[in-house]
Amino acid sequence: MVKELAPYAKDIVPTIVKNPGICSNREREEALRRMIELVGTSGENVVIETNFMAATPWGEMLAERLHARHLILLIQEDYRLNAPKYQRFFAWKYDRGELAANTSTAILQLLEGYRNIPKDKSPLLEACCSNVVEEYKSPEIDSLIEEADYHIGSIGRLNKPFVYPMVSQLSAFARFHPDKRFQLILFGGSPDKLDIRNILSLTLDNFHIAITGPIFPVPLHLIQKMDVFIASAGGARTSYEAGGITITIDANDYEPIGIMGVDTKMTIKRDEKIKILSLKELLTKILFSDKKFTKPPIVLEDIEREFVKHLDYLKGMNKRLLYYNTRKLWPSFITRILYKIKNLNNILLKIVL
Repeated sequence: MVKELAPYAKDIVPTIVKNPGICSNREREEALRRMIELVGTSGENVVIETNFMAATPWGEMLAERLHARHLILLIQEDYRLNAPKYQRFFAWKYDRGELAANTSTAILQLLEGYRNIPKDKSPLLEACCSNVVEEYKSPEIDSLIEEADYHIGSIGRLNKPFVYPMVSQLSAFARFHPDKRFQLILFGGSPDKLDIRNILSLTLDNFHIAITGPIFPVPLHLIQKMDVFIASAGGARTSYEAGGITITIDANDYEPIGIMGVDTKMTIKRDEKIKILSLKELLTKILFSDKKFTKPPIVLEDIEREFVKHLDYLKGMNKRLLYYNTRKLWPSFITRILYKIKNLNNILLKIVL
């Protein structure tokens, strides 16, 4: 956990990562009671915002209890959804102007196979995140940088699915160039120590890996020391807007999309027209070709302007307060029974052991 966020840990309600249908009545009511207490007010001027799919039924229930509005603003990376009952829910929210996402194709993917949404009708609200960069000195972090021919950076959580395959490909790339020294700086961490061990296992004599752990903000001067960045979604935007040459990774197949600002603007999903180049090809192009790539200019994100867009979107939401019957999103009766049996078995095992 980022230490500056530690004071807010007491406000976490972990139950909302589960479908409310597999919770007991007591567990469900306790989670709602705690969230109502945290919100501290009610009425139509209150907006509950949920950002990931599992939390959306809870957001709808909470808004109903508070007679509030519920905006679903999804900021995920993978929007593939093979769950018609959730697609019906999201389509209902879309029709009410209560659904948006952080990319222009997200809602199209979300409702694919259920309803065709024109790209220009897919609500886009940027999730401001590149303001995590700031210029400051940190001897502890600065000391991670070693002498190397090439420094490669990546910003983001290390438990993202693309990270290990990416590091594995970098390790292979370094093995292919035994006369060069590479260092990978991973600006981020993971709650699972196994992720860290697996990544570090790919170290070579000429390929060293440094991990900062959870970090906020990211020092600007370190970003500018990197020869190239490899990242996806918000992490890619962060390095690019801070002046780093950035290869973006598709969150669906973990293969490169392209070089940000050169042959793509996409950070999550590639345009179907783009030819897929391997990470090896793109790194060779950036690091070893005669063509010199110019680092992009530093762009300061206009957060105030983005928030104005968010507020304008809220004003366009359906004025009539209506709420979806979230019981329609519950798993089947058999699934709920099986879950309870499995949960009971786990409790018994703990008692026995």
